[in-house]
Amino acid sequence: MRTSPSQRPTSGRPSFYLPVPTFPQAVIGESVPRALDLVATLGGSVTVCIHQPFFDGRSSLLGDLMLEVGDREAEAGAVSHSRAHNLTSLFQSQTVQRGIETTLEQIQGPLEAVESTLTKRARTHDCSIILPVDGIGIDVPLVQSMLFGSGGPVFALPGRDRALHLDAVAVAWDGSSAAARAIKDAIPVLQQARQVIVLTAGADRPAGPASVNDLGRYLRGHGITFESHRVDAAFGAVGDALQRAAMSRDCGLLILGAYGHSRLRELVLGGATRAVLANCQLPVMLSH
Repeated sequence: MRTSPSQRPTSGRPSFYLPVPTFPQAVIGESVPRALDLVATLGGSVTVCIHQPFFDGRSSLLGDLMLEVGDREAEAGAVSHSRAHNLTSLFQSQTVQRGIETTLEQIQGPLEAVESTLTKRARTHDCSIILPVDGIGIDVPLVQSMLFGSGGPVFALPGRDRALHLDAVAVAWDGSSAAARAIKDAIPVLQQARQVIVLTAGADRPAGPASVNDLGRYLRGHGITFESHRVDAAFGAVGDALQRAAMSRDCGLLILGAYGHSRLRELVLGGATRAVLANCQLPVMLSH
């Protein structure tokens, strides 16, 4: 079901997409203001897509068990519906407070296809914001689906209450195409940041002075000044080292390229990206 937007987005504003699954895990409601503050800071519009799964009772073919499964599905549906109702009210009040141009959508689809259903709808937006879920933190399957399937960058918020702010923003740089893609996607964010800190880390993918100098010329061409720091990290610990370095400098966002590789016809995240998402300490912006 699609609800009427309060206002249609105007041209020139970044278009944010905010997918909100309602089952089996619940989105952490306290993260909603943090996500919307980012949209407001960047002068964007937002489409909030709230997904409710439908259940068709095909999980069992036996009579008594079918009734039991049906009861459980009815209960799950009621939980999902209640969460969708509460989240709709929350988004309506929070977006009005911030004056954000908003489209609220409610859709239904099979539970096993929630990531693909939400990802397809992200392809006509500039970027996506993934909210944390209760008891887990970052919804890694949804983030991975968005990274490889939406065609745009993804902001992921950690479960812990760490503010997303642009007073200081950290950028991971190793000279790779993935890092370059992330920086190009992040130019509007970096232009809003008060301080930009480039972190070069890598036992496996080091970036030398020449590479940092080239990056400096590119950023200055967009009116962005920065300071650079080298982060010492053992092989396989780059993700954790980048986060520690960013937090030690009070950064409100870490920008990094998301590495991926093919395995059995499926794209999977590389080690550093996977490590960041598995133990995310601060908001991150990822591009693939």
